[in-house]
Amino acid sequence: MQDINLLEVLSNLRRKCTQKDNELIERLGITMAEFQLFLASLYVDSLDSSSLANQMGVSVSRISRLIDKLVQNEFLNRVHSETDRRSLVLSFTAKGEALIEEIKKHRAECEIRIKQDLSPELQEELRENLLYLIEKM
Repeated sequence: MQDINLLEVLSNLRRKCTQKDNELIERLGITMAEFQLFLASLYVDSLDSSSLANQMGVSVSRISRLIDKLVQNEFLNRVHSETDRRSLVLSFTAKGEALIEEIKKHRAECEIRIKQDLSPELQEELRENLLYLIEKM
């Protein structure tokens, strides 16, 4: 049996996922960093600079620059909190919400493609194995 190089397989999977994401990014007319911020927003409890920076693994100053650009391009609203003027409240505009929905649709279609020929048992086994690999990294 041939020695399996898991990192090569994972690298190929990552390349395929990135290729699909790049197709969507090009269609939406946004940058990879903006796409990553939109994705991160799906997994945070609060839409704020610290939560987004933590989710994306980048500095708050980098997130602030991204937020500035998304506000300028009318994807995000940024207003001062009514209770604490030092705090900013972020929310997606209708244009931003539409983009989020496109990203969710894209992700759901990818998920369906991945799972279509796998039994529920195999899906669960694969998920557990991937979580194990994440833990080991």
